[in-house]
This record gives sequence, C-alpha cells and structure tokens, in this order.
Amino acid sequence: MLENEPQTIDATPRPGSALAPTPAPAAPSDEPQTAVDTGAEAAFAGAESPFAYRFDPLPGAEVDDVYMKDELGIREALHAEGVPVGTASLGFMLVEQAMRNGLPDDTTIEMSRRSGEAELSRRHGGRAPEVIAAARQVFDRLDKRNPAIGDVLVNSGVANDPNFIEALARLAGVRGGR
Repeated sequence: MLENEPQTIDATPRPGSALAPTPAPAAPSDEPQTAVDTGAEAAFAGAESPFAYRFDPLPGAEVDDVYMKDELGIREALHAEGVPVGTASLGFMLVEQAMRNGLPDDTTIEMSRRSGEAELSRRHGGRAPEVIAAARQVFDRLDKRNPAIGDVLVNSGVANDPNFIEALARLAGVRGGR
C-alpha cells in the first residue's frame, strides 16, 4: 500500500464468528423428537476390528501358537460384543495384576465377591443389584462367545472388582441391555 491511500478494514462478520448473524430458528416439525446424542454411544463404541485390542503377554505365559490363537479368540469375542477398547484394557490390566500377585484361591475370591458387593452397595445403595445384573448381561454374552473370558475373569477375581463391574454395567446401559 502507498502511504497516501486510505486504508479500510473489512468488518463483515464471518460465518461461525461470535458476530455473525444468528440464523432464524427452524420451523416446528411434526416429526417426533429423537433422542439427544450425549456422546455416550461414541465413548462406548466397540473397536473397529479385533486387532484394535492390544494386550501384552500375561506374566509367566509362554507365547506360542496356542497362546496366540486363544488371544485372537478373546479379541474376536470382545469385538463381536462391541466392547470398548478402554473397558477391555481395564479388564486386562486387572487380570495382569492378579497374575503378578498370584491367582487367588477360592476363599480369597469369595472374600473379593463380598467386598465388591459391599463397595457397590456403598456407591449405588439399593440400585447395586441392578448394576450387578446389568454387568452380568455383558459378562454372560462374553462368556457364551468365549468361555475363556469368563474363566479368566472369575479365576483372577476380576469379575468381583467394583470398577470393572461398573464398566460392564455402563456398557449394558448405553447399549440398552444389548
């Protein structure tokens, strides 16, 4: 620009700016109102493939063809049931901890069941049985698809962990019990 030329600033509001004119409200519709998307479906979306689940080898496990085949079967079941990667990772982390500490005996598993139920009662009051029942729906479907999942979760005590139970119950709630 030359020094003597008048300078102008374009003050036209840009679409999407705070100064842009607000569009007129939409006319009322006869269509029924749909559910509000809270983002829960996206947060609880299952993995895009069985290979999206990443699990390190379990402590003390011999990684051979049988191990790899079993792990693939677990990942396929998780994927088929639409289990979010975060929920699967929580379960795996808890199983891994249990294996590092030594698998619990029957008495310890029973004590963890009781303490897990007590903690859920503390957190949810009279709704605790509903939370457990919702988690049980997801657990039962996974166990039906691949019994190794149920065996590992029960024998490690993870099936009694209140955080894991809540994660499965939330998954059941978002999916409407599916």
